[in-house]
Amino acid sequence: MKKYSLKIELKENPVPYKRTTQRAKFVCSDYMKYLEFRKLLQIEFLRQNKVAYFEAFDKNKTYEYNLKIGFKNKKHGDADNIVKCVLDALFKNDKGVLRGVYEVMSFKKAFLELEICEFNFNERL
Repeated sequence: MKKYSLKIELKENPVPYKRTTQRAKFVCSDYMKYLEFRKLLQIEFLRQNKVAYFEAFDKNKTYEYNLKIGFKNKKHGDADNIVKCVLDALFKNDKGVLRGVYEVMSFKKAFLELEICEFNFNERL
């Protein structure tokens, strides 16, 4: 079973998912910042795991994650939206991510620590 990890120390707080309209997509500075952060996650994933995110995860398999989030200060985005940004950056379709845990670890240091592995889903009725 493959396991992937991603550890990044950041200068600023992690960027949360940003909802936008088609019209505002290329003029909204918050959305542009979100896109840049997603690209950083993709590049770091490749550098640390020696495989591109789009080659690492099979759309026919299921996955689980463990994410530790550090914020530089108490002015930060919603942790749920940080998770959404991370999953959107690394999965073409994150419907296969069936289980996950995230935890805010710090308000003094900005970082992300992520582990993703295959999840053996057994349907329970």
